Amino acid sequence: MTRLVLGSGLAGLALVLALATAVIQSRNRERALALDALKEECDMLEAANGRGCELILAQDWGPLPIDREEPSRSESLDARRPAEGVVVP
Repeated sequence: MTRLVLGSGLAGLALVLALATAVIQSRNRERALALDALKEECDMLEAANGRGCELILAQDWGPLPIDREEPSRSESLDARRPAEGVVVP
């Protein structure tokens, strides 16, 4: 009789463990799908930001010269204009 009770108890615990594992695995799968969607969204944003950085760096003209005298307002505006054919985003 003791063997039957212990065997049944062990089988019942194994069944409960299997069901608990299935529930946890199901939740983990849902979380993994949500995390994957978030990762893809972040990858797309990173690619867009990377392209923007490439455009900015392509227009970089290097360090500005040090001028001791203050330029006039119209000269400073002309110096900021991009070269012909350069597209500013």
